Amino acid sequence: MLNAERVRARKQDRQQTSDQEDFFKLMSDTLERRAQRASQNPKTTKYNNECMGIICKLWPSKASHHVKEITPQALTKLRNRLEGEYSATRQNGCISIINWTFKDAMDLGLCAHSPSTHLQRRKVKAKPFFLPTDEQFKQILDYMKAKPRSSTWRLVMFLAFTGCRIEAANQVKVGDIDWKHELIHITARLKNSDERWVPILPEYAAELRSLCRNRKATERLIPCKDARRHLTEACEKVGIPILTHHSFRKFFATKCLEAGIDIFTVASWTGHKNMQTLKDYYHRIRVLHSKKEAQKVHFGIHDSEKIIPIAVPSRGTR
Repeated sequence: MLNAERVRARKQDRQQTSDQEDFFKLMSDTLERRAQRASQNPKTTKYNNECMGIICKLWPSKASHHVKEITPQALTKLRNRLEGEYSATRQNGCISIINWTFKDAMDLGLCAHSPSTHLQRRKVKAKPFFLPTDEQFKQILDYMKAKPRSSTWRLVMFLAFTGCRIEAANQVKVGDIDWKHELIHITARLKNSDERWVPILPEYAAELRSLCRNRKATERLIPCKDARRHLTEACEKVGIPILTHHSFRKFFATKCLEAGIDIFTVASWTGHKNMQTLKDYYHRIRVLHSKKEAQKVHFGIHDSEKIIPIAVPSRGTR
């Protein structure tokens, strides 16, 4: 009886080890652990699961699933298939998941090194986007304010003056405003970012005070959750491309950088951990700002002290 129990225990141990050493099973466990983190957005979890499905679908038929037996050549074939069928963004998602899985495999002692170290992430080109001028932004707000019994303009204004994502803005409570230190507490953890504090910009202080007046700390700060319909109408009225909620996050970052605020400070306000992402995807050189900055450039060739008078020849001379 005792021997039979030992045999069963050994079989269970071997089965458990076999499951752990299966790359697909380990990949699923890796993503499940990451999904349980409080900071991970459900959309990120869904995206990761989609990438895992792509990896399983494109896995080379002759390649082993055993963690120790997977070769760099097999992963190269997988990468080539990804390049032929999917965008650079999706390729990067798949490569990240493969790297995470092998890191966990090494941590568990299932392999000594990762065969995926040669897989390089693809460079993703930033998509072109439009940002309004300051005058166009004012016109948008004026149009939305004219809508009877509508508070959509308050949402747009909050997004533009804080750089929040729409999901984070909808979670801000009246009690998250710290008037003593002139800060707004952004508690939502989205896109793997941590909670943070955004300063109350002087130009926005009066509007923010009116929002908080005579309201409970537990109430949601912005009355409405979505401004897309009125925002679309306003953009069409002003005669500019349609803006989204996220456009004003980029508008905020661009305005801050145009004002000369260093990129590290702006990143702490927007929640970016990667400065390159902030520069590539959130900042645009606006035409009026470019013209204004151009006025600061001087070469000195027209300074009054250095101007050399040119002799004008008389009519009788050549």
